[in-house]
Amino acid sequence: MLLFVQLLLMWYCFNGTRANKSPQKILSVETNCTKDLMHLKLNMLRPFKGMFYAKGFLDECNSQAGSNLLTLPLTSCGMRSHMLSKDTMEYSVQIVVQHSSKLQQKSDIKINVKCEVSTDTMDHNIESNDLKPQRNGRMRFFKTGMKIRSWLQIDSQKAEYAAVGENVTISANALLPRNVGMRIVDCIAFDGVGDSSQRLFDEYGCAVDELIMSEFTEHVMDLEDGWSKSSDDDIVRKIYSTEFQAFKFPDKEIIHFNCGIILCKGECSKECHDISENHLLKRPLARLEIFNSLKVIAPQIEAIDRPIKNVTTREKSEAQSAYLGPDVLCISQSRLAVIFCTLGIIFLLAVIVAIFCSIRYLTQRRIMYSRAPTLSDDISGRRSIFSLSSSSNNFSQSSLEIDSKLFSYGRVY
Repeated sequence: MLLFVQLLLMWYCFNGTRANKSPQKILSVETNCTKDLMHLKLNMLRPFKGMFYAKGFLDECNSQAGSNLLTLPLTSCGMRSHMLSKDTMEYSVQIVVQHSSKLQQKSDIKINVKCEVSTDTMDHNIESNDLKPQRNGRMRFFKTGMKIRSWLQIDSQKAEYAAVGENVTISANALLPRNVGMRIVDCIAFDGVGDSSQRLFDEYGCAVDELIMSEFTEHVMDLEDGWSKSSDDDIVRKIYSTEFQAFKFPDKEIIHFNCGIILCKGECSKECHDISENHLLKRPLARLEIFNSLKVIAPQIEAIDRPIKNVTTREKSEAQSAYLGPDVLCISQSRLAVIFCTLGIIFLLAVIVAIFCSIRYLTQRRIMYSRAPTLSDDISGRRSIFSLSSSSNNFSQSSLEIDSKLFSYGRVY
């Protein structure tokens, strides 16, 4: 009876231990975006003892150990923005949920977090006494100023990422009156941390290196067709875009872009060679900041053996062989292990065959020596080679004696 009770208690304890070891699970993720920040809250199945962070930014954009709250800036930490419609802007970032605050494990969870905000939160109130309040059928100037909406858009061949060398289009967009000019200045590309950066356009809006990024081209779009004729006070969408070949920093997959927009009364100066005549610095109406990010991979440069999302094994092997050269053979670790295992099996079979042949040879020699005549054969009545030779000698001697006798008898007669 006592043994039965002990077994029953052990069974309950075992089941309880298995229940406690059930995997951690994310029930939901709550997001709230403001003009500058994204607030995250994780709702877990059990009390959370680990940490979570933006992928690629473990040390800079992480939560406290054991906390399920995280606040990320919209200008870094791998944050990417996308205009869903004229009224909605979407911010997205990839989060890694680490079950332990100090250890990275295979069971860690990666999720994509998105947050939608109204584009009204992006509007900037511009105070200006140079523009008189007006009203027509298409737009309205407020007495206190006007509202400007701007954002940075990055388009690549693949929606989620781009490879080094692929063509990428970057465009600065703004909704503003037609008679307000704009110019893109102080554009930089950085790693999201501040350790590495590359200046693209200077403070006058001139390209620093044409090989990296060329000058912007302007395009104006009318937002609506009203009953009245086109006017300089109408709200239009101005797009300044340029195309460049994707690049990246060696230690980061995500590259961030940050540009400034200077608003001018009328057209902004487009001269770069003469700073003194550039009236951007004389009477700017306002300065705005726009930002975005892009994931860039480099399979041809890194040549590493790891799975890349949406890239087939054949494409990756061709890219790696093109980088390493035609005389270099690339073999993955799994195939190399199979090759060594096969060679080991072949070597083991060869050793076994050699041992078997040696044993067989020794056995045949032993049998041959065991069949050879010995002295014991003479004793047992068997005739050996030596006994045959002796008997043949005796026989020859007796035959000689008989012949001699016959010869003697022949003489008498």
